[in-house]
Amino acid sequence: MHHLRPSGPGHGLFAEHRPLIHRGLVSAATLLSVAALTGCTALDAVAPTDQPIRDDDGLVIEANLETDAFALLVGDCIDGLGSLGEISTVATVPCDAEHEGEVYASIVVSGTSFPGSDALVSRAEIECRAALEQLVGVTYFETPLDFVYLAPTADSWSADDREILCVVVDPSGPRRGSLTAETLRP
Repeated sequence: MHHLRPSGPGHGLFAEHRPLIHRGLVSAATLLSVAALTGCTALDAVAPTDQPIRDDDGLVIEANLETDAFALLVGDCIDGLGSLGEISTVATVPCDAEHEGEVYASIVVSGTSFPGSDALVSRAEIECRAALEQLVGVTYFETPLDFVYLAPTADSWSADDREILCVVVDPSGPRRGSLTAETLRP
């Protein structure tokens, strides 16, 4: 599951705060509540196993509104970033369809003890900014683009989640096309 939380100053869409989405595990009570409200069975809610629908090159080719957040890869285009808080699923769409963000970098955090949200925020701010600058070829303050990031929660860390995903967003609104296709894909 991921959690969106304000952090350091930014520009554009998140003028004063850049959101952090925590990817983590959902408690059984939460899942049962969601299942009851949505009409899903408890088993459906407990196991978000939907994978993005990909072609032989690994590109998402069909929209999936409930992709397991742990199945995201660099180059995946996603929608529904307006939700703040912890998530376990996210909408994936082909990059040629309108979308709110695109995963452009993966940062693997080492260690056995959960470093804490503040440490993850700091690391994501530094490394996602550097990766964005490399992607677009100008400094963060020169690009109209911004970023958010998906990071582990304490619960997902205990289940071996060590990945921060950087997601580029356009503050002017949804976009079509891939920013990473030419720079990160063969």
